[in-house]
Amino acid sequence: YPPRTVTPPESIDLFELFPVACYSRPFAVMGIKEPEKYGNTSIQPTVLLQRRANMAYTGGGKEVMTDVLRKIPFIVSLATEIEETAEFADVIIPSLHYLEEMKPAASFTGGFIYHTGSQPGVFFGSKPVVSPPFETPWDGLINDGQILLELARRVGFLDDVYAACNMQWNLPPEYSLDPGQEYTYQELVDRYLKASHG
Repeated sequence: YPPRTVTPPESIDLFELFPVACYSRPFAVMGIKEPEKYGNTSIQPTVLLQRRANMAYTGGGKEVMTDVLRKIPFIVSLATEIEETAEFADVIIPSLHYLEEMKPAASFTGGFIYHTGSQPGVFFGSKPVVSPPFETPWDGLINDGQILLELARRVGFLDDVYAACNMQWNLPPEYSLDPGQEYTYQELVDRYLKASHG
């Protein structure tokens, strides 16, 4: 509050049509399926990078999601198994099971740190306890985070990733990520953990 002014959609998820919503991501399905109806034909996706989210199965129904995914020209799927959404992908990159990967905490990847009523909240993470059932083909790039960092580097927006990490993780100056430099996934995790937990 106060509500925003409703305007024609300028985003794929039709956010401008929801004046008091804090997000409208589920409506991206309709914005992609019927762009003529919502007047957002100029902002249709050309690439989908899908990671461990079986939206063909859990989205807006099988027929609707089939229509939506068929409209996206190029799909890359990071998947632990070949599920319904991965079957639409042009490229499938093997993703690690949570017992095979290093991940500092759910909040590091956009999830939540759980609170028990006392401070601080419960922090959890994972480290590899078993090896993946395949040889790592990308010079040791086996974690989703590592793969996404490499894609950002190759496409040329790594500095934007660092800026987002600095802001979202609230990194103090001594741990902040400098544009123009390159950090390994392990270095990012180290800075995040030191800033969060000393």
